[in-house]
Amino acid sequence: MTVDSFKKTLKLPPKEILPNIMAGLIAGVVALPYCVSYASLIFAGELSNYLSIGIGSALVCTIVSSVITAFGSSFAFAVIGPDPNSSVILLNHGGDRD
Repeated sequence: MTVDSFKKTLKLPPKEILPNIMAGLIAGVVALPYCVSYASLIFAGELSNYLSIGIGSALVCTIVSSVITAFGSSFAFAVIGPDPNSSVILLNHGGDRD
């Protein structure tokens, strides 16, 4: 994250603040079921005792990466969220493959 991109983010005109907050909230609401479903895939079978930890980890990782992207990206419309490809790889290595 550069200082210049952070300063640009803080200098939004007042009329652009509400739409940006609404877009962030919508992206967060959309990412929530993805986090839960991917964690449910990964923590199935023998790992089901750790499902709550997996859901929490997925949510925290999504929130942290979203905040870093929002303040550090030079691309104004960047949206970040959970990735199904990495979830399938983790399912194959640690989850229930039945």
